Amino acid sequence: MFCLPKDEGNRKSLMDQMSSYKRDLYYNSVNTTGKCLALVAIASIVYMFLVQCCPKIMNRVSVVIGALALIAFTVTVITYPSNITPIFRWVVFAFALIFLLIMVCTIARYWSVWGLNGIFLN
Repeated sequence: MFCLPKDEGNRKSLMDQMSSYKRDLYYNSVNTTGKCLALVAIASIVYMFLVQCCPKIMNRVSVVIGALALIAFTVTVITYPSNITPIFRWVVFAFALIFLLIMVCTIARYWSVWGLNGIFLN
């Protein structure tokens, strides 16, 4: 069994020598990845069920949810602290924003005929 020193300075020095921060960060990311995989599995089964039950509605809802997810990604790229360089962060933000604007323009352009796609899922 391993016991940490009671002195704060010795404890910090020992923790720095062990490089446990990187290890803890890795293990936390593994847990997060597992939780996300479970959430995505549940969401995909629910999505499959909803497409089978109401295809015309899900035709529009899925695109709108995708646009909202893209907005969340675009905001997260700027606000979430990470180790990437600021210029790369702004480049990714610009590409995501351009893609979002293209998506919004496409949705606005084809809004009137958009419901017809659900007929083919019926």
